[in-house]
Amino acid sequence: MRLNILQEKRLNLYDFLIIIILALLSLGNIGGALAPLRLAAGPLFVFAILYKSNVARNRSLEELYIFLIAFFIYMLLSLFWTLDYEEAIKEVFYFIIHSSILLSLIFFARKAAYPFKSICVGWMISVAITMPLAMIEFIFDWHLPMSLKETD
Repeated sequence: MRLNILQEKRLNLYDFLIIIILALLSLGNIGGALAPLRLAAGPLFVFAILYKSNVARNRSLEELYIFLIAFFIYMLLSLFWTLDYEEAIKEVFYFIIHSSILLSLIFFARKAAYPFKSICVGWMISVAITMPLAMIEFIFDWHLPMSLKETD
């Protein structure tokens, strides 16, 4: 009989959510404004908010909230001097979505069994997804049919 004092816990739901978020990064801007990560941001953020309701206050998170709110206010003010108003409005919405992804990652990492391991696995999956595409683009000079104008 083997006695294992340091039994390793299994990955929990929060670990898998971290992995999914980082793996979705590999799909990049495919889908434009409706990129897979942006679509997943809404439900993930709602889940993170429900989780946050029972988390104690944290000074470092309060500083992050202050920064994000200040940056959001600056973005709204920048609408007064922008040259491309339509694109600026899109960027404000993208900021909200990407901020929610950042906050979701932080909330999930605080609750995950192995946050560092989950982040590493998520990045490895992302690289494993993008490497074949990169090799195809490099060898055959075939590129994904998207540009900055096509994505929005």
